[in-house]
Amino acid sequence: FDDPPPERLTPLPLKGAPPAARRSRIRGGCLDRPSALVAPPIIQAMRVFRGLRHPGLARPCALTIGNFDGVHRGHQAMLALLNNEAQHRGVPSAVLTFEPHPRDFFAARSGKPETAPARVATLRDKLAELERCGIDQTVVLPFDDALASHTPAAFVEDVLVAGFGARYVLVGDDFRFGAKRAGDYAMLDAA
Repeated sequence: FDDPPPERLTPLPLKGAPPAARRSRIRGGCLDRPSALVAPPIIQAMRVFRGLRHPGLARPCALTIGNFDGVHRGHQAMLALLNNEAQHRGVPSAVLTFEPHPRDFFAARSGKPETAPARVATLRDKLAELERCGIDQTVVLPFDDALASHTPAAFVEDVLVAGFGARYVLVGDDFRFGAKRAGDYAMLDAA
């Protein structure tokens, strides 16, 4: 059968929509392409910053940190949780990612750039996927010698507290940070 003309479609809100419509809207915790049964959500454009020193960067925030090379379903579930926690706290959601990828940086530094893993996505693709997942702001932090030499305590103070004013930080269990990857989840949890 033919689809009804657009003016005859009644947009259904996600809440209260039939289960089939809800399933077609949500996949892996991020908004997917809306079906004809559901009105597309109104999503504000994600703001992108290079570095931490920008007056437009909203502080405080709920933050996650990672490379997000290929925003897979695990990332999507994590980002959905981040958005939920941000909304619960009344703060924007934020992603901190790095360019170049730390493995690219260390491979080049060791004189063996060929040992860096191949990237799944370009930075532009990564940012588009983060925006599609409803993230409010993303900071692309240049990964360089200065950042690589931060102690874990300095990273927490300079980046998480002073840079983001983070009220909530979401990372994976295997998350490592700071010089020589000395910081871990337990250290972050104690901060």
